[in-house]
Amino acid sequence: MKRSEKPEGYRQMRPKTFPASNYTSSSRQMLQEIRESLRNLPKPSDAAKVEQSMGKIPTEDPRQGRNPPKFVTYHKALQEIRNSLLPFANETSSSTRGTSEVNRQMLQDLQAAGFDEDMVVQALRQTNSRSIEAAIEFISKMSYQDSRREQ
Repeated sequence: MKRSEKPEGYRQMRPKTFPASNYTSSSRQMLQEIRESLRNLPKPSDAAKVEQSMGKIPTEDPRQGRNPPKFVTYHKALQEIRNSLLPFANETSSSTRGTSEVNRQMLQDLQAAGFDEDMVVQALRQTNSRSIEAAIEFISKMSYQDSRREQ
């Protein structure tokens, strides 16, 4: 049998997204079944309708009727975040004082090595007081950039 010849009864496979047969009749049947199932859904009782209509009291701002739960939870979440950040509130105000957030021992060691206090404080802040070596590397980079600017 040659490649171009197909065996008897051979049918080319099609992807499932493109079926060989026409599904219009079954689609109609499926739609009809869906419609019937929607018709058979239990309808809310008259009492429930009255309760729902009572809940929809017209207000001056139409958004107020829809949004209170979402709005309230949003504000509660913001308040929780604010409360959780309160312990850190004093730290941010102390950062303006200068050397309070740097490692004092590293500051003294670098000053003893002959580095300027302002440069050391800035280097320790930028490196999060990770190590003296990191601070020295930062200072050397800053000094190199300063010397390039002066030229």
